[in-house]
Amino acid sequence: MTQGTNLIDLYRKLRPLQIFPASTNGATVNSLTIITYNLLSQHHINNEVYPYCVSGTLRSAYRRTRLFAELQAYSPFDIAAFQEVGQFDEVWRGEWEKDGTKRAVYAAKEGGRDGIAVVYDSNKFQLEYNEILSFAPLMTALEAVPNIAQILVLSSNDNVNMNMNVNVIVSNTHLFWRPDFDCLRVLQAHRLRKRIEELKSSKYPEHVIIMCGDWNSDPQSAVYHLISGQIDKITRTHWEELINSHSKLLGHPLELSQKLFNQVIEDFKKWSKLTSAYSLYQSPSDPAAIGEPPYTSVNSYIDTLDYIFVDFRKLKVTELLILPADEIIKKQTALPNEIYSSDHLALMSKFNLIN
Repeated sequence: MTQGTNLIDLYRKLRPLQIFPASTNGATVNSLTIITYNLLSQHHINNEVYPYCVSGTLRSAYRRTRLFAELQAYSPFDIAAFQEVGQFDEVWRGEWEKDGTKRAVYAAKEGGRDGIAVVYDSNKFQLEYNEILSFAPLMTALEAVPNIAQILVLSSNDNVNMNMNVNVIVSNTHLFWRPDFDCLRVLQAHRLRKRIEELKSSKYPEHVIIMCGDWNSDPQSAVYHLISGQIDKITRTHWEELINSHSKLLGHPLELSQKLFNQVIEDFKKWSKLTSAYSLYQSPSDPAAIGEPPYTSVNSYIDTLDYIFVDFRKLKVTELLILPADEIIKKQTALPNEIYSSDHLALMSKFNLIN
């Protein structure tokens, strides 16, 4: 396998950018590049979970080299949201902050073995506010490490030369993973959005909302439809199933679960919709096919789970990072493999600010 610059060039070649027409009307364009990526913390790695991997590709040093090179290939970026970040102080902080232009803000999950991190360009933004939101109150009946979210308020440094003049509220999260707990993910997504709306209405009304992460929710899920303002796509039957599931799985009275989920619907109805940047994705093999990519996570469970949600009234997508070819992804059955060292794929979108 190639090393150094050649490895970075390889990642750029395997994932070119999909370009969308952008009208600037001759004005200076404020652009914003955002990444979200589940890095697959090393402590989750073992041969029993990933038996198809070639010998040596799961070793920490091997994976680190490739993840470093891959992220360099996607640079420069303005804001990145990472999930399953292990060894933050020992490994990742130094890598992200080495050139002095980035600042990494980390939030550890309970137990401290991994967490989530937002990295931003400190030449372009200053950190106004930082909050770690715990979902523990929603998970008291579960024997599981509580999920968390980050909320950062980033304000422009107003440096004209940096071509940036946008203030944002950025969230980063990794929702509960079990497929049969969609009901819990609905409440987690609601709690996160509610807190963002509280901050926006009280202190930061002009800031643009950006929600990134591994949502563990596919494009047909209630979570996706709620965030994207497509509540009408959630059938009554599905909603009742979520309520009943929540009552049963968490041991709540049915009436309490109904009250909780009724509030979720009412709140999302009044909040502005956000749209997934990759809902505009055009399949390289079939440009007429527009919509979420077929997958962003490829292991025993293959689906689209990762998103960058933004307000399309404020931000216009101008570029998307194309997914690698299927033969690369499935060369060794699934991910990770000798090229991509996570079982998720990085998503990257470039936006223009709409004035």
